[in-house]
Amino acid sequence: MKKLLVLMLAAALALSLVACGGGGDNPNNNNTTPDTQGTQDIQQDDIQQDDVQQEPEPIIYNFGDSVTSPSGMFVFTPTFDGFAAAVGNWPDENYLRPNGKGVDESNNPYVADEGKVMMYYSGVVEYIGDSKETETFDFEVKVDYDNGYVFKDGGKGYSSNESDWTYSATSFEPLSSDTSRYVRFCIEVPDTLEKDFEKQTVTIFTIEGEEFTYLVDTKAAADARVEREAAEEAERQERMAPVDDILASEIKEQIQGTFSWSVPGFANEIVYTTSHELTFDGDTVYIQSKNSLIDTTLSNTGTYYISNAYFVLDFQDGSQALMPYTYENGEVSMSSEFEGAFYTA
Repeated sequence: MKKLLVLMLAAALALSLVACGGGGDNPNNNNTTPDTQGTQDIQQDDIQQDDVQQEPEPIIYNFGDSVTSPSGMFVFTPTFDGFAAAVGNWPDENYLRPNGKGVDESNNPYVADEGKVMMYYSGVVEYIGDSKETETFDFEVKVDYDNGYVFKDGGKGYSSNESDWTYSATSFEPLSSDTSRYVRFCIEVPDTLEKDFEKQTVTIFTIEGEEFTYLVDTKAAADARVEREAAEEAERQERMAPVDDILASEIKEQIQGTFSWSVPGFANEIVYTTSHELTFDGDTVYIQSKNSLIDTTLSNTGTYYISNAYFVLDFQDGSQALMPYTYENGEVSMSSEFEGAFYTA
């Protein structure tokens, strides 16, 4: 029994020595060395990511939103008014509007070519600065379709009363209470932009070197154009509809004779006039026009009828002119601001 106990104690002692001594001589044993490499890699990655400055997402504005110029001098509020086949090129109250005078003229740069359409806009500029000098506001504009198809260049005008338009940038004098200006502008683009509602279209304004991006709601604009043109056509039909025979006879009696007026013009800084003589003789109408610049006289003959809004003059060469008139208290007043043409081109 004693012998067995001695043997068991000897075996236990041997096992204890092997466990204590074996670990110190094993070069492959990693238990005594902390694994810091993975931790260092993770920490280094975190530091590198923190040091990288992420580019801020660009702000996308909706039309009707106001932006302040980088100088803090101006607040600009643009509006996208829609699509049109043409806008007016005369600087009056209808300048750059679809119903503007000059829309149908052959020399109008704002009549879209085949396969294209005019995008037309308006806006308000408010001067909020306190500069002791005259400050000028202007901007550049472009249309970006599908992130890369860029279109620019078109008409632009400023006005303080939405009637008298100027093509130059708008200025604000110190201490003046006149701190508001109106602006209108347009850009010709392919009609794809009006038809494709899936791809994004934006308008980008550059003001004092900084860009401001506005989202274009092409679907709403296209729908609005259909409604506008339908309303315009209904109004045109009403204005062109003949008056009844009794009223037509009353007006015809008053307009028999010749009406004369002159229209000023400018060419290469030369001022000239085009004088007109319009004669009503029964159911026949005659026109004679003389241009002082080229010393040329033109004449034409046709018939006419009286509509709700115009004397509609139909000439033998196919041209048509609309002379606006009013008939109140038994008296006729005819305007020389005619629409259309007295002669074919």
